[in-house]
Amino acid sequence: MSLFDQIAEAELIGKKPRFVPGNYRLIVDKVDSFESRNKGGMFVIECTVVSYEPSEDETSNSVAIGSQVAQVIKLSLDSAAQNIKGFILAAAAAKAREAGVEGGSGKLTAKDVERCVGPKSIIVGVNVGCNAFNADKKDGGTYVHLNWSA
Repeated sequence: MSLFDQIAEAELIGKKPRFVPGNYRLIVDKVDSFESRNKGGMFVIECTVVSYEPSEDETSNSVAIGSQVAQVIKLSLDSAAQNIKGFILAAAAAKAREAGVEGGSGKLTAKDVERCVGPKSIIVGVNVGCNAFNADKKDGGTYVHLNWSA
């Protein structure tokens, strides 16, 4: 047995491009969480771009069809729970639509979220929509806010 037997299955660790303003159709590739030494708990959504329309204020169409984008949510932020809930509910509604059944109640428990996170995520492969737009931070800066949809 070699020290490098697992190299074929190893994932490259690196940053995925972040969202830029615009409207997206996406396939969910991965939903995960981890502990960062410096930033604490993190929630990660990785998707492949199916379609992209830049917003009026986006000057560069830098998002290629087939490329990957990611959202990383710092769990210590006040907005973390609502951002995660918005994504999970949209993905669950999209999964229900793809299965030909009516969407859920809008209620979500910790156990529901756990079923959506990790290597056995029930929402990997689902086609979701996302409207990304610039929003103002409390400190005067801006960030790209995401509104998820089925």
